[in-house]
Amino acid sequence: MAFKKTDGCFKELYGSFEFIPCGNTTILGYRIFADPGFHIPEFVIKVINSDAEGIMKAIKKEAEK
Repeated sequence: MAFKKTDGCFKELYGSFEFIPCGNTTILGYRIFADPGFHIPEFVIKVINSDAEGIMKAIKKEAEK
């Protein structure tokens, strides 16, 4: 499942989710490319990446309901 921004603040934003069968479970792959059009400090990137991990955990929790 792919997505691409159509408007908004980012110069470019796109990505995809991939459901990968793995035995009796499924792995959720997630890729994103985001170009805000300006420099982002490394510490901000680290915060964004840690937020992504939380989002994936929330998706897993919802899927298990």
